[in-house]
Amino acid sequence: MNNIVYKIINIQTGKFLVGSTSNEVTRKNNHFSALRRHKHENKYLQRSYDKYGRNAFDFIIIKRFDIQQEMINCEQLWLDKFCGQYHLCYNINPYADKGGSFAGYIHTEESKKKISQSLKNSGSKKGKNNPCYGRIGSKNPRAKLNEIQVRIIRKCIDLNLSNTFIASLFDVKQPAISKIKWPTLAHKRGIS
Repeated sequence: MNNIVYKIINIQTGKFLVGSTSNEVTRKNNHFSALRRHKHENKYLQRSYDKYGRNAFDFIIIKRFDIQQEMINCEQLWLDKFCGQYHLCYNINPYADKGGSFAGYIHTEESKKKISQSLKNSGSKKGKNNPCYGRIGSKNPRAKLNEIQVRIIRKCIDLNLSNTFIASLFDVKQPAISKIKWPTLAHKRGIS
């Protein structure tokens, strides 16, 4: 029973947003994270959150479902009843299954081929496909360290100085030192 219909309710006004998800924790965190950062996709909910603050809002589970289609049907019933009643509901989109999600959507064979081809043509920039793969120092146009600095860092590593300390000496972040310390691991992970 991972599928839920939920509402985010302003406990001071009673106004709410209704939604559904297959991942309760992630969805709740995404909503409140976006609201905190003033980036929520629903401008009415965002304005209310900005006005009343986090403590005025609660995430309430309306019902749990085993079957995803039943969840979507339940959300649609709520939207049919309340969407458009702007004094009660923050929802803008009156359709449960058209909220920008592809949950439950079955792509045609033609669309699957188009998506596959698009991904192949986009050219992955990870690992060996990255133009900076294997480049260090002056060979890498984006490098913050030159070859002399890399040699000095290797000597510091040989002296068992901490990555944090070495990073502070060269004004770089610790992962840069780790990549110099373990270059084969960095390349295996596609880090250059």
